[in-house]
Amino acid sequence: MRPQLILWEPVHYHNLSELELCNLEIEPTCTATFWELCAQLASLKIEKLEWITQCPNLSFLEWRSNGSHLASSFARSFIHGTSTWDNLRELTLAMFEFTDGQLARIIGVMRELRTFNIYTCEVGSLSLKALRLHSQSLRSLDTMTCDVITPSFIPGVLASFPHLESLAFDSVMSQDIIDGPPWACESSLKKLRAGFQFTSDQEKQYLVYHQRQVLQKVSRLTNLKELRLFHGDDDDARNLDLRLENGLDHLATLKHLERFSLYTHIYRLSVLDVEWMIDNWKNLKKFEGYLNKVNKEEQTAMLQAAGIDCIISVYDNDDDDDD
Repeated sequence: MRPQLILWEPVHYHNLSELELCNLEIEPTCTATFWELCAQLASLKIEKLEWITQCPNLSFLEWRSNGSHLASSFARSFIHGTSTWDNLRELTLAMFEFTDGQLARIIGVMRELRTFNIYTCEVGSLSLKALRLHSQSLRSLDTMTCDVITPSFIPGVLASFPHLESLAFDSVMSQDIIDGPPWACESSLKKLRAGFQFTSDQEKQYLVYHQRQVLQKVSRLTNLKELRLFHGDDDDARNLDLRLENGLDHLATLKHLERFSLYTHIYRLSVLDVEWMIDNWKNLKKFEGYLNKVNKEEQTAMLQAAGIDCIISVYDNDDDDDD
């Protein structure tokens, strides 16, 4: 049996704006008090699906659940709940297996969406169409670990939201970025977490050419403060190789960059690569990522001497061919 929650009168909670309830049942005599308390909350973390429609001041909702069988019932309850959620602006959905259509219906009924985080879901053209209803309000989008993302989704996001400040995605093929439309968020984006990938059968000269084309697009994000580059989810594809010989110099325009993370491919950053970062990114405060074990101490010392905090990982398999 779950423990029961006993509440005093709401006057005792007049400053309460956030509440988290886990593995609890509400004592029946306290139900009315609970609903009265919910009316003043801005953030509520609960397990009971039927509770979420009773919080008219809710501005942020994070819902986690296992299993695709719950996706439909949640979508129905969410659509019903939006009639009372005039202030809901931030939504996180995790561990569901929503289809593209279910996500589109959820997004479409929101009055205004500023922050949207989705995990283990399917996103595609229907979700993108619904998101575009919030083109003037969306500030942050995180699709890391989504199970399925159609090739046009990320290029479509980049082209559709002129006020987007933060974007995270697990993987996108370079050709989709290169062939995609101009980015609407060039002046607004401040945080980018991305996995740019390239087909593995490209000859080196074409691979470098495509990397430079992608980096030219990134170079236009002139207000970027955080750039984090990761492995994409396609093990058969190549990841972005960010060295001077492959186009690192295109990113000299990122004058406001404060945090840089590099967890892609097998890196053998040279001393010249690190010197370039120090010389061109004057506001850089933190570096995270792979360094070659041969140059690790020298490069770490260079970064620290420039006042840059370091979290260094070493890729040990230096005999692998990364050309």
